[in-house]
Amino acid sequence: MAGNQPIEIVQTPSQVYLLFEAHQMQRRIYLDGRKLPENYPSSFMGFSTGKYDGDTLVVETAGLNDLTWLDRGGIPHSEALRVTERFRRAAQGTLEIAFRFDDPKAFTKSWEAKKTYQLKPDWEILENIGYCEDRYRYNFERKAFRGTVRWQSPEQAVGR
Repeated sequence: MAGNQPIEIVQTPSQVYLLFEAHQMQRRIYLDGRKLPENYPSSFMGFSTGKYDGDTLVVETAGLNDLTWLDRGGIPHSEALRVTERFRRAAQGTLEIAFRFDDPKAFTKSWEAKKTYQLKPDWEILENIGYCEDRYRYNFERKAFRGTVRWQSPEQAVGR
């Protein structure tokens, strides 16, 4: 999960797809041996390549634009940012991702972080309409989440 929203991971022989409920975002990690391209246009998710080192998927990402957030605080970075991730199962039902951030233009030294995710086999990626006007969002959520613990009316959400 990213925050409290699910991530679905789909692997094929040549790619890994990360499907995020948050803003319906998706990310592709190429496993076919290609190198990070030079002068690739920057994007929110960047360009990622990966390979297995034993039971760990090692992913290199470059080409991240200035809209990308590295953490919840919005740490700034430059176009020189390179991210290395190490995906591994820490235990049955637990995924651990270790991150290393290298950006000689923005940081005095590399820094690392780690996140742990729990498998939620009964969760599904739902439509996320975060960019809609509040009145439309409220009507959608009222119908979609009725009877579930994930739904709150606007009054409940602000504690009225």
